[in-house]
Amino acid sequence: MNTRVLLFIAAWLISGCASSPSPTGSARADPALSKGDQSYTAPPAPAPQSAYNEGVAAFQAQDYAAARGHWERAAQDGSVAAKHNLAFLLFTGKGGQPSPARAVELWREISMRGHSEAQWHLGQAYELGKGTPRDLIEAYAWYRCAIAGAKVPIEEFPGLQEKVHRASSASLASLRRKLSPDQFLPAEQLAEKYIQSYALRKDT
Repeated sequence: MNTRVLLFIAAWLISGCASSPSPTGSARADPALSKGDQSYTAPPAPAPQSAYNEGVAAFQAQDYAAARGHWERAAQDGSVAAKHNLAFLLFTGKGGQPSPARAVELWREISMRGHSEAQWHLGQAYELGKGTPRDLIEAYAWYRCAIAGAKVPIEEFPGLQEKVHRASSASLASLRRKLSPDQFLPAEQLAEKYIQSYALRKDT
């Protein structure tokens, strides 16, 4: 996958998009968007007494299979952050068999709750045609939605949304060169619809 995907695992999970508090109200994971291969940078996690935090600790130890299990449980309990991180593991095949279709399903779910990083990842999935049929108009719309949502700062994590904004903007700029002239209008129309519906977080 020739996209930039790097996740911060901090007090909030997967960069800019996993926004709802963990079951303990502490750890969450956030993608640190950088150039190069997909990887995670995992700062120390708060006390790992919850399934989410145990997943963070397992990820830090590079035990991706265990991280999957913990985040699966946390996701079943409704943790948006866990769903976001679990989707990344499923999409990339870390810790077990890849399941890009399920990853896309999870990203779509939380994208519709206004999580800009998930929207960026969803746009990438559509652009690549991985886990979902390739659709450049959908990719364009989700990138634009991510950019719009990332303009709203998150007090607890200064600078996080800016990283999502830069990454989404770079993806959009690259995608524009792939669109045919007759795709721009429907892409813009769909983008405006998504921005109106999904650019603001709905889990706080």
